[in-house]
Amino acid sequence: MCPYLSQCQAELISHLIKRHKNCANFIVHCSANGCGASFKNHNSFRRHCYRKHLNQLASTQTDDDIGVGEINSSVVLDTSIDGPDDTLDEGAFVLKLTAAHKLSQKAVRDVMESAQELVQSKLNRAKEKLSAILNPEQLHILQDEIFSSASLFSAVDTEYKQEKFFESKFQYIKPESVVLGQSTMNKKIAGVYKMSVANVCGYVVPFLPQLTALLSMPEVQECLRDGNINNPLLSDYYDGCYIQNHEFLAAHKNCLCFSIYTDDFEVVNPIGTHRKKHKITAFYWTLLNIPVEYRSRLGAIQLAALAKTADLKLFGSHALLDNICLGFNSLWNGHQFEIPRYGRQTHYGMLCFVLADTLAAQQLGGFKEGVGNAQKPCRTCEIERNDMKKMQFSNDCQSRNEIEHRDRVETLQTLSKKARVYWSKKWGVNTESTLLRIPGFSLTKGFLHDPMHVLLEGIVKTEVKGLLNVFIKEKKYLTLKEFNERITNFSYSASESRDKPQVFDAKSLEAGSVLCQTAASMKTLIIALPCLIGDRIPEDDLHWRNFLRLLQIVLLTLSAVASLKTVQALEQLIAAHNAAFLQLYPNDSFTPKMHYLVHFPRQLLDFGPIRIHSCMRNEAKNGFFKSKRWFNFKKIEKSLAFHHQRWMCLQMLGSCGQRSTSYVYGGDEVAQGITISVKDDLTITQALQIDPASQILVSPKIVVKGQTYTTGTILLKSFEEEPLFLQIERILIVDHRKIFQCRQMNIINFNNHLNMFVVEATDKIEFEGPENLLYKWPQISRPQVNGETLVMMYCADDVWVL
Repeated sequence: MCPYLSQCQAELISHLIKRHKNCANFIVHCSANGCGASFKNHNSFRRHCYRKHLNQLASTQTDDDIGVGEINSSVVLDTSIDGPDDTLDEGAFVLKLTAAHKLSQKAVRDVMESAQELVQSKLNRAKEKLSAILNPEQLHILQDEIFSSASLFSAVDTEYKQEKFFESKFQYIKPESVVLGQSTMNKKIAGVYKMSVANVCGYVVPFLPQLTALLSMPEVQECLRDGNINNPLLSDYYDGCYIQNHEFLAAHKNCLCFSIYTDDFEVVNPIGTHRKKHKITAFYWTLLNIPVEYRSRLGAIQLAALAKTADLKLFGSHALLDNICLGFNSLWNGHQFEIPRYGRQTHYGMLCFVLADTLAAQQLGGFKEGVGNAQKPCRTCEIERNDMKKMQFSNDCQSRNEIEHRDRVETLQTLSKKARVYWSKKWGVNTESTLLRIPGFSLTKGFLHDPMHVLLEGIVKTEVKGLLNVFIKEKKYLTLKEFNERITNFSYSASESRDKPQVFDAKSLEAGSVLCQTAASMKTLIIALPCLIGDRIPEDDLHWRNFLRLLQIVLLTLSAVASLKTVQALEQLIAAHNAAFLQLYPNDSFTPKMHYLVHFPRQLLDFGPIRIHSCMRNEAKNGFFKSKRWFNFKKIEKSLAFHHQRWMCLQMLGSCGQRSTSYVYGGDEVAQGITISVKDDLTITQALQIDPASQILVSPKIVVKGQTYTTGTILLKSFEEEPLFLQIERILIVDHRKIFQCRQMNIINFNNHLNMFVVEATDKIEFEGPENLLYKWPQISRPQVNGETLVMMYCADDVWVL
């Protein structure tokens, strides 16, 4: 935290803008009486102060003075490991140009040269004005110490100096090359082609040094001290049976827990088709001790390694993952860290689970990659392909045994080629996985099934396509044109508007085609579909009833909280849905993803809510590499790794070179609203027990820990025999505390056909803070013309089962 003190609000604003506006996660809250609005842009904050609170600013301060105020020189910031340094601001300036604004080295040099010329011209003008006031001796001293910009950017004027500066001052972790193998090629030397041997390399980010940098963040240290929070519901991985019963985690209560994610992406994605050119395989790791609501931030997902996909297929991933495997081995035995500002600490740690799509998970785990035709397509159980349709519960499937699996891997290494092919197909195992070297990690349990790929990009697309074919082409409940018009004109919520589904063309419903929707848009579509076309579907339609089962499965798997009721409801819904699907869509094949769905209840019981097993945010991390335009693709994996590490260094950097205090969470966001006096509202005065002379802010929208609340938002207060819903009427900011003034909603009935509650407002008023809510997530609501509201339960541990 910055220790700057001031008795003048204008000076405080000046300090904030001058010293903190370049922070990676800049956010400031207005502290004027009756306010509390938040701003992520320093110019917006400055304008807000002069529009709303001009009378509180110093009368002598003008708008042009903002950013030129004096800084208290007696206050010294803890700027870096080595203490204060005049070059830290220059280094942070260059780091932001390269990492945040994605400028090339040539562009950075141009900016530094232009800035140096600009500063020198300003200094020359100041020198001319002071020459009339100061004597020659004083002017000579100032000229040597102040009026020369020759040293500006001298510490970071080349790429080599920048790398060294960031490493020494900003705890920048530089990627290292790893030799994967060797390749031979014809190379023209002196006009003659000769065979040459070249090393094929991938790039890794040293695991333990990067973990040290992460542990040096103040917020991460707080997460380690907080430990597990008691919660009546399953809300994170540590609530699962596998973690609760693990001997290592029981012996080391505050041990570090990790997950790994891997995926392929293309830096170049031409419109129309994938060329599979410059395809890169990325490995990431995440520290699970960070609370689940902050864990999905891109800055919390750390890069482990990058390599070309073709090289890994040729040489394997053993060499590339050797660094992170050695790191986990060291943590298993207890590793001693030298953490800046926190001293020496010993931490234990283990890998809990791995996330990936089906192909990447099968490949990394050493299982058969082509699950479509594999004899044993599941990495969790021993089921044969021909038996998948018969097994509707996970207890009916024989789980893979960890010891037996390791024995099979060792046996395959000793067999002849012909015998190896036979037993490899029989067991569904190709080769030894690199992750078998990691102690404490269960290969047969730790590779989790991802709800995004299994449901949103798999089963949901298949069933929605079949459903629309039946409704539009066979039963003719509506036309494709009418359906597209409803998609276009539907009133989506603010969160849904970012991922609206695209209109359908006739070709997308043909056999063999795939719906052109993203995972996020498919989620929006399946949730909105009851209100989109429910009025045109008969009550007794069996296709529709099975679709509602799928909708409820999606709602439970994407819920942020769960309980034993969730497990039981999921088991029954999945079994009923899969059995009905085989009868309703006989022409559609029963894919392995429908079998993976059977394992979801057990996975939830072992590793917590399935929502935290989703790859959606991890795939968004791949988008980071595509956001920068690349012109040179020679050793592109090296360029990507270095670019990412500079960006990560910037995320961990606060003002003036110290560690960021907003790396994990940047703070609550409060939209500007109106300031009211509570003396005119006895309800607020009595309920909140505040001074009647106080002024409070009424805001139309706030964002707390990633959840957005607006006026009209429906909340679930409790869920016992029947749910109790509240509707936010006003959002009050009282001394920076957020309080919802809510109206209780009365349930009229449950609409089975739409899977939604019909509710209406009552006269009962309640005041609730977001931190006191058991179910903190806004519910899905659709306002009706007659004053009633349709509410679909979301992020709850059960559904209103049909």
